[in-house]
Amino acid sequence: MAKTLQKTTGTGEASSGLPDARNCWSTFSLFPVRMETPMGWHPIIADWTVQSSRIRWESLTTTPLEVNWLWRKTETGYLSDRERRKLDEGFDREAAGAEKQAKANRIALEWKDEARSLRELFDLDAEGKAREYRWNGLPGCLAVMALTAKGRAVFLSAACCPPVSCRDPLGVFRRILKSVRVAEEGAPLHIVLPGLEVEWPAEWRLDGVRGREGHVYLDVEAPGKRVGLARLGFAEWHLANSSHEKVYASLAKVLFDRSEPGGPVQTTIGSGGKLERVKTVLGRAQEKDPEAEGTELAGHPGVLFNERRRIHIRMGDRIVRRFFRKYAGAATVLAWHCPASHSLWALSARCGEAGAEALAREMLSTVRCHPDPNPTAVDWAELIAEEARMQSGDDDRNPIKRGKPQIQDAAAWRRKQLGFRVRAIPEVRLEPSSKDGTGDLVYEATAPDTMLARALRGGRAPEKGYRRLALDAIGRQTWETLEHGPAVSDMLAILCPRFAAHPVEFFPKLLAFLKMLGERRLVESADEPPGVETKKAE
Repeated sequence: MAKTLQKTTGTGEASSGLPDARNCWSTFSLFPVRMETPMGWHPIIADWTVQSSRIRWESLTTTPLEVNWLWRKTETGYLSDRERRKLDEGFDREAAGAEKQAKANRIALEWKDEARSLRELFDLDAEGKAREYRWNGLPGCLAVMALTAKGRAVFLSAACCPPVSCRDPLGVFRRILKSVRVAEEGAPLHIVLPGLEVEWPAEWRLDGVRGREGHVYLDVEAPGKRVGLARLGFAEWHLANSSHEKVYASLAKVLFDRSEPGGPVQTTIGSGGKLERVKTVLGRAQEKDPEAEGTELAGHPGVLFNERRRIHIRMGDRIVRRFFRKYAGAATVLAWHCPASHSLWALSARCGEAGAEALAREMLSTVRCHPDPNPTAVDWAELIAEEARMQSGDDDRNPIKRGKPQIQDAAAWRRKQLGFRVRAIPEVRLEPSSKDGTGDLVYEATAPDTMLARALRGGRAPEKGYRRLALDAIGRQTWETLEHGPAVSDMLAILCPRFAAHPVEFFPKLLAFLKMLGERRLVESADEPPGVETKKAE
C-alpha cells in the first residue's frame, strides 16, 4: 500500500496527528492490473469477467475516474501494427462515446488541442495517446494505452475528471497512469480492494468477484480446489438484530452455495436485485444445518462450519469428481468478526473428501483483515470540507428544486447535502438499552386524529403516548453527534474513522438514517430557530 506521511495541519487548528486524506494514495489490484489512486476516491466494480473489467472510482460529489481494460495472452513483448491500429480505433470509440454521453445529458464537453502520445503528454513509456478536455468547465483527460508483461498484454482506457477540490488534475492523472502495472504470467495472484488484501500462489485463478459499499465476495480456483472469501463492512449494522452465530451461519450458507459444483458463478455486477445460480443436475439443495464449532481465526474468536453431506450427495460427489469438477466434496467455512476493521469475514474451501479445513486454514494465513492504510488511519476532515464547499459557478446556476437531480447537477446537489446542518430535537431523549453499545430513542407520539380514529375512541381526544426507536452502535454514535447541529460533512469526518468506513460508503447510509429520523420528527434543520419545522408540520 502507498501512502504519504504528511500530517494534517488544518486552517489554524491543531494537527490530528494522522496523515491528511488529501495526500494519501491507496493501491488497487485486480487481476491482472495493479494501480494507485487517491484514497479519497472509492473504487466500485461495475463489471468484471475473466478477460475484461470496468471499474469506477467515486468521490463524495463526482465520478472522477473510470477505467476499462481487456487482456489476452501473448508470446511477444511488443505490439503488432494491427494492434496499434486497433488501439487508435479504440481511442476514437472512447472519444465518440464521451461526446454521446455529454449530448444525452446536456453536458458541455470541450476538447482541448489534439490527441497526443503518452510520451509527449505524460512522459510515459507506453503505447497509446491521450487528449485533454473540459467537462462542464472541469479539466479532464481521456487516454488509451497498451501494456505488456511476460505472457500478457493489456489494453486499457481511462477517463479522468477530478473534482474541483483537486489542485493539480493533470498531475494526478499522470501519477495514476504511471502507476499501472501488469502481472506477469506465473506471478502470485495479488488482490487489493477496499478493506481487503490477499495474495495467493500463482496456481490460483480468479473466477468471480462482486463488491459494492463495503461488501466483497471473491471466488478463486486451482486444480481440484475452490476457495471463496467474503467481507461485510458495517458489522454493527449486521449484528444489531442477530447474534454472531446467526450471522456466521448465514454467511456459511451463502459460501456453501457459491462453492458447490453446480456451474460457474455469475460475475456481472448488478445495481440491485438478487443474482441466483442456475440450478443443474449437479446442484445440491441449500445447506440447512451446517455443523458449527468454536475456534480462533486470525487472532479473533470465530466459528468453523462443516457441510453436512447426506449419502446421496456423497455418491453424487464421487461422480462429479470423476467426470466433471474435481473440487466436489465436503466444504468448510471459517467465519469471524474483526473489531479493528468493523467487518465480518468468512472463508470457504472445497477440495474433495478430506482436507477442506486444512486448505481453509492455509488460505486464511494469507488474508489481511485490516490492511494499512485504512479509514481509521487518516484524517478525513479537510478532504470532506473541500468536497462540501460550493466552488463552481454551476452550483448557483443550476439549483435543484424538485425531483432527482440531472447528471450535470449531481455535484452541486451532493455538495448541498453535505452542507445540511441537522440538530436533534431536545424533547427526544436517549436511554440505554440492554445491548452493549446501543440505545433507545424515546419520543412523544400522538395517536391519529381522524374521524374513524375518533369514532373508535368514542369521541375522545387523542391521548399522548411514548414510542421507542432502537438504535445500533452506528445509530447511537450518529445521534450523539447531533447535539450541536453539525453539518453532514462534519458528521462524516467524525464517524468514518470511528467505524473504519470510507466516506463514499458511509454517505448514503448516513443520509438514509437522517431521512428516517426526519420522517419521525426527531431532528430539525439547525439553520432555523428550534421548533420552526415542527410548527410548520403541525
